[in-house]
Amino acid sequence: MRRLFSLTLGGLLLLSPSAFAELPGLISQPLANGGQSWSLPIQTLCLSPR
Repeated sequence: MRRLFSLTLGGLLLLSPSAFAELPGLISQPLANGGQSWSLPIQTLCLSPR
């Protein structure tokens, strides 16, 4: 039973980075005056783990 738990936990840890790789992150856009504009898509806020 303990081995099954550790294998399941290990599998989840290996799969979780690939699942979150598709989520959009911070978006930075250059401005005309040389500054930067930052935004965070709604999907990132709604789907982020808590």
